[in-house]
Amino acid sequence: MCPLPPTNGYELADPSRFGFFLVAKESLNQVLHELQQNPNFCSVDSKFNHLLFTFRDLSPTFSFGKTYTVTTYHSDQYSLFFANCNPESPVTMHVRTELYNTRDGTIKDYLPDGLRQLPFLYFIFSLLYMCFLGF
Repeated sequence: MCPLPPTNGYELADPSRFGFFLVAKESLNQVLHELQQNPNFCSVDSKFNHLLFTFRDLSPTFSFGKTYTVTTYHSDQYSLFFANCNPESPVTMHVRTELYNTRDGTIKDYLPDGLRQLPFLYFIFSLLYMCFLGF
């Protein structure tokens, strides 16, 4: 990541005003409501999101890689957002994300929590269909 460009020629943009965060599906409307109520509100500061990191957490190198584990006791769907709360500072980046659930803490499961049984169900239906075609 490069240092943030000056916004007015005299000062650098505050790196804590740029960040990535997760929002649960059920909390998205509350975050949007906060933004509608206060146009100057920075969604990085919302109490309804799960802040992963801001640009302040980045080292001055040109690349950044980190794994974040989100532990919940209820199944929920999350959306990943980036917020630039300093609109005078353009940001350019290449982002690679990988979102998955884990089974037993080791096996990556890319299906949403409620759809984990689908591959087995499709397999059973295909066997039934093959038996039906064979008779």
